[in-house]
Amino acid sequence: FQYKDHLGNIRLSYQDADLNGSIDPTTEIIEEKNYYPFGLLQKGYNNVVNGTAHPYGYNGKEEQEELGLDWHDYGARMYDAALGRWHSTDNKAEFYFANSPYVYALNTPIQAMDPDGNLVIFINGLGGGGQNYWRTYDKVRIGVTLNRMGNEVPVYRNELRSAFDLNVSDHLGDHNRMYIDGSPGSILNNFTSGQRFSQGYDEGLAQAASIIGSLARDPQGNITETIKIITHSMGGVYGKGFVSALKYYIKTSKDPQVRKALITLVGDFDPFQAGGKLGEADGNTYTQQFINSGWWDIFNAGWLANEEEEGADEVIRNENKTSHFVDTFIGNIDQLQEGTYEWNDDKQEWICTSCKND
Repeated sequence: FQYKDHLGNIRLSYQDADLNGSIDPTTEIIEEKNYYPFGLLQKGYNNVVNGTAHPYGYNGKEEQEELGLDWHDYGARMYDAALGRWHSTDNKAEFYFANSPYVYALNTPIQAMDPDGNLVIFINGLGGGGQNYWRTYDKVRIGVTLNRMGNEVPVYRNELRSAFDLNVSDHLGDHNRMYIDGSPGSILNNFTSGQRFSQGYDEGLAQAASIIGSLARDPQGNITETIKIITHSMGGVYGKGFVSALKYYIKTSKDPQVRKALITLVGDFDPFQAGGKLGEADGNTYTQQFINSGWWDIFNAGWLANEEEEGADEVIRNENKTSHFVDTFIGNIDQLQEGTYEWNDDKQEWICTSCKND
């Protein structure tokens, strides 16, 4: 198990080796890590390793210790926590003229993080945000260990069985991913479609500048990457608010390049409460809805989200599937497709030519 702080830093790795439901800090704490603000590991205390050292830490990134470099691998760039600087320039540096292209998180490391040193947006349903919502793990027995009484107890680890998000990225050819919690707070705060639409709209406005800023551009500054949004369950209506806010930000921007930012696809998988006005698809954004509509297995909740969205460009029903869980839609990923669009100079916006409401 791991404990992470608000920046994704792995602070504590531990295990319940004797499976007694509690953690013995003297024997079951595998590793503790504490960091200076820019990610340099604090040494000299609380750093005893009981087991195999974990190579991931600051921001959850892999620590590269070969040749004594002590760098962090963010995918697009290598980061040196001792300096608080990258070893190569930010390929989105044109958005931050007032800052060095080598600084980390705009020199605000306790408030922000650089996710990959550089977009499919995944908006989940009930159950918490992050990539693990979209992935399925199997608990696999890998051996035994001895507890304090000298008795053998089994040792397990989680092994990845399926990764819906990675499969979507592979299919769409876009590995720049972002995860949004589409059911934040308790069920009392997000059960109604109105609550989730408003939450999605507010989050969309808050994230719009950074999302547009993360998109790839050519040397002339033209945006070359599109936005795709994938939702599941309660994230469906939340996503409608999110899309509405993004499109408002794009349309009202005074920057002509920002106004050419384009959402090419919304893929809604078993969206909950999709039949109401707030679940209606945007008429100028290509929208696909996928439904598992089998009703005979009540425990897997396939019946939970059978309403069709008003205005969806394509509705795909799996009549023989009864589960609401996202991993049961992996077979539909190959059917995801982006819409086609043409730029309208008079309206200064993209027009969807493959949408039925174009």
